[in-house]
Amino acid sequence: MFYKMPVTIYEEDNCVEHHKKEIASLGKKAFIVTGRNSSKKNGSLDDVKRALEEENIAYSIFDEIEENPSTDTVMKARDCGLVQKVDFVIGIGGGSPLDAAKAIAIMIANPNEGEEFLFTKVDIVKALPIVAIPTTCGTGSEVTAVSVLTVHKNRTKASLPHRVFPNYALLDAKYVMCAPMTVITATAVDALAHIIESYINTAVSDFVRMYAKEGLNVWSKSKDVLLGERALTIKDAKNLLHAAMLAGVCIAHAGTTIPHSLSYMITYEMGVAHGTAVGHFLPGYVKNASYEEQQFLYENANFKNYDEFADFIEKTCVVDIISDALMERTVQSVVSNAAKKAACPFYFNDTILKNMEGKKENMKKGVIFDLDGTLWDSSQAVVDSWNEAIRKFTDEKYYCTLEMMHNFMGRTMEEIGIELFCNETRERAMELLTICMDYENQYIEKTGGILFDGLEEMLQELKQRGYFIAIVSNCQEGYIEAFLKYHKLGKYFNDTENYGRTGRDKDYNIKLVVERNKLDKAVYVGDIMGDYNSTMKAGLPFIHAAYGFGTVPEGTPRVESIREIPDKVVEIIG
Repeated sequence: MFYKMPVTIYEEDNCVEHHKKEIASLGKKAFIVTGRNSSKKNGSLDDVKRALEEENIAYSIFDEIEENPSTDTVMKARDCGLVQKVDFVIGIGGGSPLDAAKAIAIMIANPNEGEEFLFTKVDIVKALPIVAIPTTCGTGSEVTAVSVLTVHKNRTKASLPHRVFPNYALLDAKYVMCAPMTVITATAVDALAHIIESYINTAVSDFVRMYAKEGLNVWSKSKDVLLGERALTIKDAKNLLHAAMLAGVCIAHAGTTIPHSLSYMITYEMGVAHGTAVGHFLPGYVKNASYEEQQFLYENANFKNYDEFADFIEKTCVVDIISDALMERTVQSVVSNAAKKAACPFYFNDTILKNMEGKKENMKKGVIFDLDGTLWDSSQAVVDSWNEAIRKFTDEKYYCTLEMMHNFMGRTMEEIGIELFCNETRERAMELLTICMDYENQYIEKTGGILFDGLEEMLQELKQRGYFIAIVSNCQEGYIEAFLKYHKLGKYFNDTENYGRTGRDKDYNIKLVVERNKLDKAVYVGDIMGDYNSTMKAGLPFIHAAYGFGTVPEGTPRVESIREIPDKVVEIIG
């Protein structure tokens, strides 16, 4: 885990005027980088010019930055900056001028390099000092080291490998008040995407979680404005600008993931605003995240559930039909991106990415698994860990065998404790069992167990077919997590539940997973009679993993191999 935020951030009314001396301290001649119109209309350009003049700092203006700035524009600006002998850069505007300002600051500081240097990775890159003044509420570029440019020869957008933070970020919400609502909405959705993608991310940290939580809370206060339910106020502008900055801090530490990558070609080929294009893929991305990750989003952004979130995106991010050919190109560009694959915490392939394309599912179907005897066999590892704990904490009159362990499968912790430590009081028996299970979790996390052949391929196929996947087990808390961690299978599962967490029987936990994830159809896969009985109580269809440890009534749908599960699931719930 790391935290680095070298940007000095000022967020206040009349920010430029109040901090003109800090701006002036960066050099003798400023290169103001902005677009053709917005900074003139909202007064930000005049504020900067006035501040520089009052501090006797010369300046030159480059106001040709287009939306989604290209490498061609950056090189043209570089040449102008060299001619003008500027020694620091001020970016004014939305994400386009701010990203361009970083790239221009790099290229002016490296005057002998050509355009290819923009995408040439070096250990340390030189750049002129930068001031970033955002006038929209989504990019977060004022607090990130990232610059994304359009590359016309590749017909897409790409992120520079160089990391250059602005020296100062000056945030004044009065500039946002002048932006069209279409721009405010698109950029606010981009800020939401930054938070979501940095949180549902393998690089998420406690720092990111902290900023994400606050960012979502602040952002949600003006959600009704984005839906057109009331007019924008200065308080809303401050909320959205603040949320965008917090979102920028998030991606500065974790980065973006799949929705951003999917959006780039859509923006280039269809002319869709960046935030709108990113938002188009957010519901599909969130849908594949874990239950805990989804709940974090809904609770902190004030959405009741997935449907309300997806409805919000549908209303605020209108995108025309994407052609099959363009979607195929887009998907292949993401599948081949090793960095984006590494950042995504769940498994994906071509089909899953195509299904992220802005469509709400008509029906949500789930497959809920038992663990022991269904997905793996950890019996020997558990026996070894328990006997080690027993030797350490008892007088060794107790022991566990493999046969005993198989008989324990599917039973509650209380039943197991009382039977294993039969001469102890209930309280002492549960105390000893808890010790055994703590040892077990630590042991399993280090050694794993025996996965049934074809497990990962089966999970991949279920994911590809669009199923929600969960585990419900009668185990202690931490056991499922140890299984997922050691075998690196967490990316396939959306939710888990266990007896140790709820203290409730398996039928209750099965229904809990179905209800909280709003599954329209679900099937439970298990291997013993206890699994069958619990599933019947929960009111779900059951698939017997006949390769496991037990038997169930004749005529129950069954599979002889774990590889048969996807086809059997389709047969039962569609």
